[in-house]
Amino acid sequence: MPVAFFPLSLAAEGTATIGGNLSTNAGGVQVLRYGNTRDLTLGLEVVLPSGEIWDGLRALRKDNTATT
Repeated sequence: MPVAFFPLSLAAEGTATIGGNLSTNAGGVQVLRYGNTRDLTLGLEVVLPSGEIWDGLRALRKDNTATT
């Protein structure tokens, strides 16, 4: 598994969740250097309530394929 570089640093990092950071597009103290949370995220891999794994990870930052 590759090592991920995620430089997001928040004042509330002890209680913040990745889902909350993505939904609010949190910036943190290094936002000018590294960008917002959505700029740092390539995608999501989630486990649905049914137990199915949904893979939304992409190798590219921008994906214009219009697939669902």
